[in-house]
Amino acid sequence: MGVAYPSFLKKMHHKFKIALLFVFISGFCLSQTIYGGMAPDSIRKKCEAVIISEIGNTVFKNNVKFIKSDAHTKEKVLNSYTLFYSFTFPNVKESHVVFTMEYNLSGNKSGVIKDIAYKNHTRLPSDLKKTGAKIISYNDAKKTALATDTSLKKFENKLYGELSTEYDNIKKDYYFVWYFYYMEPCKNCEAEMYTTHNVFINASNGKVISTGKK
Repeated sequence: MGVAYPSFLKKMHHKFKIALLFVFISGFCLSQTIYGGMAPDSIRKKCEAVIISEIGNTVFKNNVKFIKSDAHTKEKVLNSYTLFYSFTFPNVKESHVVFTMEYNLSGNKSGVIKDIAYKNHTRLPSDLKKTGAKIISYNDAKKTALATDTSLKKFENKLYGELSTEYDNIKKDYYFVWYFYYMEPCKNCEAEMYTTHNVFINASNGKVISTGKK
């Protein structure tokens, strides 16, 4: 049997739904990402000038490729762009590093944005200007990881390998890192959790940075 509600409650319920819909639509209209929104050549040139200033023109031409850009609007007005770049290596086919450049269009803050969480715009090593872009191969790094952490050997066929950059607080610069890991279900956990076996390897010299289970 249904429940009969007073008419004023029905009106309030109806108004509440309309209010929720208005809030949702307003929030959607305030900011929106247009995926694949192409940044003008003038903005690409400004972003790429910053990249070149950090890693050098030779490395930029040989190793950096533009992937795509996304446009962002605020209150229906074009506000900023995110530009995606891929950094590849001549001797490594298995992986690459993707980084982004943010360009703001609004007022006095217009220009390439530097995220305060990073020490430079690209998160790439500045010594690329002198040494170029060469790191140890995926297979060599994987062999080192398996030899370092014997617990990884039983997961060899399911081992994940990723390439990224880390910041060296002593040298005040970024460096490339191979990160190998395997995740397995936690047997003694009530929730669906995983333990991670991992090895970090300095991709420039092949030395192990750290290893362990988390």
